Amino acid sequence: MDEKNVSRAAHSDSSEQDSLFEAVARQFVANSSTTTATVMFDNGIGYNRACHIVEQLEAAGIVGPHRGRKPREVLVDLATLEAMLKKT
Repeated sequence: MDEKNVSRAAHSDSSEQDSLFEAVARQFVANSSTTTATVMFDNGIGYNRACHIVEQLEAAGIVGPHRGRKPREVLVDLATLEAMLKKT
């Protein structure tokens, strides 16, 4: 694993959930997909924080993996998301 991937893995494993996690999760599900740039713009946050939130969403099974320039696939519907959020 190269240095960049080690850093990303360590960053993704952070147990602290971002305060915008739920709002961004709902945004992804409502739009059926979105991008990191949209997360940045809609929430007035920087690239690093937006990426961290999206990585947390991927780890939680809410969105699929990075697909290059394409938006991430949403893996859950709103009812499933709300059930997932109640458990946390």
